Amino acid sequence: MEDQRYKNRGLAQSQIIDILNEQNGHPIYAQQIGDKINLSGAQVDELVLELRSLGFPICGDDAYDGYYFGTLAQIKQTVKRLKDKIKLETLVVNLWEHKSKMEAAEREEKATGQEGELPGQQTMNI
Repeated sequence: MEDQRYKNRGLAQSQIIDILNEQNGHPIYAQQIGDKINLSGAQVDELVLELRSLGFPICGDDAYDGYYFGTLAQIKQTVKRLKDKIKLETLVVNLWEHKSKMEAAEREEKATGQEGELPGQQTMNI
C-alpha cells in the first residue's frame, strides 16, 4: 500500500525540496531522503525527475553521488551525464533488439531447413 504522503505528490516534492535545501549543496541519496519522508528510493527518484522537469536545479544521480542543488556548471555536468546514460541505454536496447531478430531468423532457418544457405541459393525441388 502506498504511503499517503506519496499520493500527494505536491507535498512529497515540497518535502524533497526542503531536504535538499537543508543539505546546503551536500549530496544526499534517494534512500536517505525516502527514509526521512517515508518513501522508497525509487519513489524519490521519480519525484526528483518531476522536480527537474519543473526547473529545479537538482544535480547528481542517486546511483553515484546523491542529489543536491547545484551551480550552473554542476547542472550542465549532470545533464551531460544523463544524456550519456540515455545514449548508452539506447545502444543496449538496439543491440538487444538486433540480437533478438537474429535469433528469431536463426530459429526460422532451422525450422524451414534452410540453415547456412545464402539468400538466392536455396535448392529447388522439381
